[in-house]
Amino acid sequence: MLGSFFPAYLFCIAETRVDSALAGMLNALTPVFVILIGVLFYKLPVSWSKISGVAVALAGSVLLLFAQTGFNRLEHPLYAGMIVLATLCYGWNVNLVKKHLSHVNALDVVAVALVGCSVPSLWILISTGFPVFSADQGFIISLSAAVALGIAGTALASVLFYKLIRSAGVVFASMVTYAIPVVAILWGLVFREALGWAAVGCLLIILAGVYWANRAR
Repeated sequence: MLGSFFPAYLFCIAETRVDSALAGMLNALTPVFVILIGVLFYKLPVSWSKISGVAVALAGSVLLLFAQTGFNRLEHPLYAGMIVLATLCYGWNVNLVKKHLSHVNALDVVAVALVGCSVPSLWILISTGFPVFSADQGFIISLSAAVALGIAGTALASVLFYKLIRSAGVVFASMVTYAIPVVAILWGLVFREALGWAAVGCLLIILAGVYWANRAR
């Protein structure tokens, strides 16, 4: 529930009022919460190189946000707070899995987690008046996209993520968050979107922070 159910709904609700750029920046708080919760509740050993690396990567993410055109100021703090709460859930979930489920196969962990989320999710789906299958092209495309995201973006990604937690540790695993803007910009290049030197500089800062945090691992 902490890793899939609550964050998913918090993000969906929040992004009805908060733009994607700000959501991406707030999502970069995940490694920060991983370290804070790990140190406070799970006796996570953290070196200064990890702390400084996370701080540098976080700074790069914030700078990348301001380097983008069309960034809007924070107009809905309550909805932004939902994203912060979601990242808190992520941080707690990562430490929980590392502490208590490291011996369990990642596929089994994901299977149990998603089955557990399916019951309340199905109730929410029905209560929102989700339409019965329709032959409408728009409906089919939207449903197909949702299924693809569920399989690749949630199930498969979660299995790989939990394997990474076991083999590389919680801090390194959580720092995959900083790969999101990198991948997004690479896709932008594929679709021939403009890329300024400021964005390139911010990406280099992010990568430098990730390297610094994990160089002594």
